[in-house]
Amino acid sequence: MATEDNFRFSMPILDKKYIAGGKSSALDDCPPVRLAHIAGVALTVECGFNAKAGKGARVHIYGSYDGLNYDTMDLYAFDIPLRRGKIARRTFEMKPKVMFIKSTVENLDRTQKVENIKIIAAVGDH
Repeated sequence: MATEDNFRFSMPILDKKYIAGGKSSALDDCPPVRLAHIAGVALTVECGFNAKAGKGARVHIYGSYDGLNYDTMDLYAFDIPLRRGKIARRTFEMKPKVMFIKSTVENLDRTQKVENIKIIAAVGDH
């Protein structure tokens, strides 16, 4: 019988009650996600939209070589489409080649807040 030493686990990396209209979460709101020996990452993003919202949200992923200094430009960016009055949930798969990542969420609606924002990172060596 063959055995495998592969691993995969998930961890919360962002949990915010709300983001005001036209604002973003701070990079410091997200802990660094170390990617040494990691082959792939899946980020599951969840957020709630007000019934009056006119736009969705954008997830920004930033890379770092040391876990302290992060890029000033996106490594990846993904949109969360608007679901008025409902929760939206979307998973993005990535194969970044950087040592660390962090994430922010931008509220694209200028007048309505986005609520209950969560990002879960699933990482693994395969």
